[in-house]
Amino acid sequence: MGLPLERQIQIANIVYANRYGNGDVASGDGWRYRGGGLKQVTFRDNYAACSAALGVDCVAVPQRLSTDRAFAARSAGWFWHSIGGNVYADRGDFDGLSTRINGAGITAESLAARRVRWAACKSTLGVV
Repeated sequence: MGLPLERQIQIANIVYANRYGNGDVASGDGWRYRGGGLKQVTFRDNYAACSAALGVDCVAVPQRLSTDRAFAARSAGWFWHSIGGNVYADRGDFDGLSTRINGAGITAESLAARRVRWAACKSTLGVV
């Protein structure tokens, strides 16, 4: 059973408060700028950068990342490009890419779990 919506909102507002352009807990920015789009763009600063790059205001209308399929897909492409995803992918640097996407807070355990899932995906797709 999932957490009630009210509790999800409280958690997001606490966890994402005062980070990357978000206001304090009371601002509601943590929930407002939670992961949206196919790549789960998070934080007001990232919503603003995505808006500027794609010419669509998702700061004023953050739900656009979750409700507009075309924009959700475009935002994922923007994110990949903005972090230089191809550089990591082209050299096969799975751990580097994971760290670039999720930041320095990523743990050795989560990287190991990602490697297992990545190997399963490659096997399923017949990729060596």
